[in-house]
Amino acid sequence: MNRLSTKIGFVLLTGMIITLIGSLLLMYISTNDTVEKTIAMSSLDIASNLPQGINPTSYADFLSNQSETSTYWEIPEQLDDYRQKTGALCIYIGD
Repeated sequence: MNRLSTKIGFVLLTGMIITLIGSLLLMYISTNDTVEKTIAMSSLDIASNLPQGINPTSYADFLSNQSETSTYWEIPEQLDDYRQKTGALCIYIGD
């Protein structure tokens, strides 16, 4: 009788350990996925709000005359200001 109860206890303990490991693995995967999606959405929000951080008139002036004028130097300053306010590591304007 003692051996049967030991075997049953071992099977139950093994089942509980497997269930615990499975639950922890699912929780890790779910948390990792949630964090990645949150960071992606935050980055998209920052990118979509970027035009509000730049003076569109200055940018249009620069595009019409692409030389090192005062407007040329205002744009990086505006981008750096926006980067600092949002906490982004890097902000740039691409084509």
